[in-house]
Amino acid sequence: MPLVYVVIPAQNEEQSIGKVINDIPPDFIEEIIVVDNGSTDNTANEVLRCGATLLQEPIPGYGAACLKGFEYLLMAIILIILNK
Repeated sequence: MPLVYVVIPAQNEEQSIGKVINDIPPDFIEEIIVVDNGSTDNTANEVLRCGATLLQEPIPGYGAACLKGFEYLLMAIILIILNK
């Protein structure tokens, strides 16, 4: 079964991020990664409460948040290959 990683950029999504994370079907998901892009609310706490991986990206913008998530995934893929 292929491993699927989900990257979600987020900024001030405290009210909705939990529902987004919990609505992702877990059957084929290896990991959910949320990249907090400078939230000033409790987005980060909500992400951790839901059991997702939390990354922080201080450079503003959707693209910067996505790139941070892809950087993390690249390291994860390299580690998986090295561990096999």
